[in-house]
Amino acid sequence: MTTWPILKKDDKVFVVSYDPKLDLENQKYGQTYAFNLQAKGNVGDLELVASKLIDQVQPKASKVDEADTFLIIRPVNDERRKGSLTALAQVISAEHLTAGGKMQYKFTLDWSELGLALNFQPKGNALALRNTFKWLAKTFHGESIILISHSEYYTIKAVAERLR
Repeated sequence: MTTWPILKKDDKVFVVSYDPKLDLENQKYGQTYAFNLQAKGNVGDLELVASKLIDQVQPKASKVDEADTFLIIRPVNDERRKGSLTALAQVISAEHLTAGGKMQYKFTLDWSELGLALNFQPKGNALALRNTFKWLAKTFHGESIILISHSEYYTIKAVAERLR
């Protein structure tokens, strides 16, 4: 069961598209998330998070008063979970990679599946959220990284906890 943390003032939350077809060496469902600068959406914000984590001398776990970053996972190219939010992950560390001649960032995650995926399809259990968040339509039209507000996070949390 997912424990939804209480956010600190400077914590950031992103909804990210996760393509299981890209689960190769640099990305593994349930463990890591990788992205490059060609991704669409709030890529610059997520790159800044990655850069700050890479520049840290101490591991993230030992810096309790620093801001945390959370990813809410939305699988794409996965018919079984199409149009759903399926997991919440806290970013633990980051690294630079080069893959196919392109620079990438890779996050190591503390991953937790949502007991029940939040589905935004026409007959889905969380369709009301699709009408509430303007950015949600963008995630279905090519934007793979969306920075969301704390109030949006808490709305998603409330729906997920109600559906448990």
